[in-house]
Amino acid sequence: CRLIRSLSSGKLPRYNSRDSVWFFLQVIQDYVNIAPDGPSLLSEKVKRRFLPYDDTWFPHDDSRAYSKECTIAEIMQEAMQRHASGIEFREYNAGPDLDMQMKDEGFNIKIWTDPKTGFVHGGSRFNCGTWMDKMGESVKAGNKGVPGTPRDGAAVEITGMLYSTCAWLAELSARGKYAHSGVKWQDGSVKSYEDWASMVKHNFERCYYIPHQHEDDGSYDVDTGIINRRGIYKDLYKSSKPYEDYQLRPNFPIAMTVAPSLFNTDHAIHALWMADNHLRGPIGMATLDPSDLNYRPNYVNSEDSEDFHTAKGRNYHQGPEWVWPLGFFLRALLKFDLLRKNTPHERTVAYQQVTKRLAGCMEQLRTSHWAGLTELTNQNGSYCADSCPTQAWSAGCLVDLFEEAMRESRGFEG
Repeated sequence: CRLIRSLSSGKLPRYNSRDSVWFFLQVIQDYVNIAPDGPSLLSEKVKRRFLPYDDTWFPHDDSRAYSKECTIAEIMQEAMQRHASGIEFREYNAGPDLDMQMKDEGFNIKIWTDPKTGFVHGGSRFNCGTWMDKMGESVKAGNKGVPGTPRDGAAVEITGMLYSTCAWLAELSARGKYAHSGVKWQDGSVKSYEDWASMVKHNFERCYYIPHQHEDDGSYDVDTGIINRRGIYKDLYKSSKPYEDYQLRPNFPIAMTVAPSLFNTDHAIHALWMADNHLRGPIGMATLDPSDLNYRPNYVNSEDSEDFHTAKGRNYHQGPEWVWPLGFFLRALLKFDLLRKNTPHERTVAYQQVTKRLAGCMEQLRTSHWAGLTELTNQNGSYCADSCPTQAWSAGCLVDLFEEAMRESRGFEG
């Protein structure tokens, strides 16, 4: 869905999404690892289009032009190299014809990799390049052009998918299944995928984990003056509004699902317990911690009040409960819970813990006129009139959960 929204049906694509490419790389990896003859996907040729420009792809060094077709593997390598080198441009046709809500500064796109941590950073306080992409629209409330959730900096789910991709490409390269062993770093040196992955892993817990009171703050990169909750993982690292780093949101389970080895197991289980208690609703996951001062859990897109936080639905991702993140949360919960289970009975209990948290979704499937799952609900699962009544990614992420649960079960029985 993120890719489709960015492409605008292929007619007027915008190249302003920071997370779409990482979800794209992750699903390529999943397909290769799961589907019959999955690795053949990497050699499949696809057409390239960069509207409104021509279709010709130039590699990073611009030394020669490729044809209008290239392989999936070549696209993957270009994506990794572009992020390693840094990306900076102004959107084509920037202005009200492209986006009538965004301020002029928001059309400036910048993404870069921190050479000290290996994390990919990007965005600014004027744009919103992740799935939490609601732009303020109300002149009356003064929020027009002010993103509800800019999420600039290094978003935790992107860091997880970055690590997952680097580790996978390093493995493929070592087996001779991928032509590239790494990328050219910003200073001109060559960085292997193995080294890039190691750098991310070495820095992850130190940079993202918010320790308990009894743990040593000095071992982690935290500002104790703005911590709201402890024993969780930051949503962002080095955002332009430091307090937003420390907000509890449902994005860290995405990183846990795709890159569990980044996480200290005890820390991960406690963070999931916190999300279970403070974010999980009857059907979806709250997009913001109820204890946060910005928490506004009821989304009404037509509201044109003088309330800066809610007018014209600016609070779309500031508390309403989205369904698709529940799939990643439950996958992470199952994954880390199973790490502590050794007997068949203990593993059965782990599956039961997941199943009982699906009761609200099962009830909605039974009662929905669409026989589907809604996009989001308001507080405590209440009806949201401005939510799509049935949405693909809500159901799709739960299909992923069932598929992964079956694979885990077969692996244990085998």
